[in-house]
Amino acid sequence: MGGGSIEREIKEKFKYAGVMHLLAVSGFHLSILSMFLSFIFPPILVVVILFLYLNLILFPVSAVRAFIMISVYLIGKSFYRDVDTINSLLFGAMIILFINPLSIISPSFLLTFLATFSIISVMSNVRSKLMQLLLVSPASIFGVFPVSISYFPIFSLIFFVSNIVISPIFNFFLPLTFVITLLSLIDKNLIFLIKPLADLFMKVVDFFSKTPISYIGIKKPHPLFIVSYLLLFLIVVLRKNWNIKIRFEKTIFVFLIVVMVLSFMYPYYAEKNTLKVVFFDVGEGDSIFIKLPSGITMLIDGGGTLNDRKVSPGERVLNSLKRMGVNRLDMMIFTHEDADHIEGLFHVIDKEFVKSIYGPCVPLGEIGKRLIAIGRKKGARFFPLKRGDILNLDKNTKLYVLNPIEGGKDYGRAYDNNNSLFLVLRHKDFSLVLSADVEREGLNEICDVFPEFITNVSVYKVSHHGSRFSFFKEFFNLMSPRISVISVGPNRFGHPSQLIIDSLMDVGSKVYRTDLDGAIELKVYKGKTIIKKYNFLYILDRLRNLSKYSINFNGFNF
Repeated sequence: MGGGSIEREIKEKFKYAGVMHLLAVSGFHLSILSMFLSFIFPPILVVVILFLYLNLILFPVSAVRAFIMISVYLIGKSFYRDVDTINSLLFGAMIILFINPLSIISPSFLLTFLATFSIISVMSNVRSKLMQLLLVSPASIFGVFPVSISYFPIFSLIFFVSNIVISPIFNFFLPLTFVITLLSLIDKNLIFLIKPLADLFMKVVDFFSKTPISYIGIKKPHPLFIVSYLLLFLIVVLRKNWNIKIRFEKTIFVFLIVVMVLSFMYPYYAEKNTLKVVFFDVGEGDSIFIKLPSGITMLIDGGGTLNDRKVSPGERVLNSLKRMGVNRLDMMIFTHEDADHIEGLFHVIDKEFVKSIYGPCVPLGEIGKRLIAIGRKKGARFFPLKRGDILNLDKNTKLYVLNPIEGGKDYGRAYDNNNSLFLVLRHKDFSLVLSADVEREGLNEICDVFPEFITNVSVYKVSHHGSRFSFFKEFFNLMSPRISVISVGPNRFGHPSQLIIDSLMDVGSKVYRTDLDGAIELKVYKGKTIIKKYNFLYILDRLRNLSKYSINFNGFNF
């Protein structure tokens, strides 16, 4: 119910088309149900049936808000009383907060009440049905914009057009399918009429979801942005609907606009002249994002399917990129063709603009060739990398390729791993070693051939998720990394090996693990390295919990 059991691919299409709200059980859905029930039952019984329906769908906040407003309207109607929509909306908020005060920080609570309040406020003086149709989407976005970009990484640029087209179709499609479903109880053959209607509707959604530049990623704004925006919103509503005048209104208005603009831009300005490296938490896999002070962006690997999470690694990487405001990748690098490294890149390249793709200069299999082919269709060029290549990224940054040799090499075992890309990024005095899945045979050779590139390392991305097969004591002693990061998740291989962890700690390295610490972010600015840990999975789970009721109220799970 409300999108919880809908296939991920369908939810993705609705999200990128800017109509994800149509999958949530909310005011419109309950209004259709209540109108149908009102033809058969008295108002009080309709309220009871709606409450039982809410219990069935586990009381989502948006549906509870709609239920309270509809109930107030129906009860008022039975007593021949007019109902003020703003008062019923505030009454609903009070009841929800009484049941669960933590709902005040729930995105579901904020979005449903701000959107409804904004629509009511904007539409209060609009009489034209056409204008109501045109204004309902921008009115809702006007209210929820600051909350939306604070909680969610993607903002639709075509919501206005897509909602004008899709919403009326959905308004016709939903009650029609409801009627067909009921009629199918008499003649079961009628149920097959739903499929062609659903297919037609999904083609429209799919068209908008694939529209170029239909969405962008926005950095999470400073809290002052939300405060200043909502204050501006409140001033506009008070002025328009109740003609309430505020002293020094123009001065306050200009001040709030300035604060809003500056606080929105602050997260972008704060990373100026900073080298940023993020090791994403993608379970048992690798995915590293790098942004240089010059603005060049690169994604190295994208994780894969070896995880037990509801959100795929590729989707997690894309959402994280959008949350950081990344809407373009100058470089996409796959170190080798193992699924836990390359598979997530397909999800990213499908939604993100990629300028160039890089991979190992070895004979590639089907999956590597397919990624390159998709990239070329989207305008990305492919560049194979081999030992000895040097990429001059900007005046202070170089990327050195230490492995593989051109055409690959047979080390007697672990061919794919030992022929994966081994990269060293150097930015002024900072050095980052990215060893992909290279194992001890490859590490031994790199130590012999390029000792000068792996001495006194700043940060080491531990090879092969800390596998015992990547243990090479001389390699660790030579590097003596100040920081080591193990990208790992639940697995059956025993990663990471305690021997690896102990050996790194013996050379004075501080060890971080994505399975314990979440995503690891490094910022290098003026010779200083700042480390932050982000357990995105915990945050997402927490937000999901806050978007539902957690109090048992008279036997019902609120």
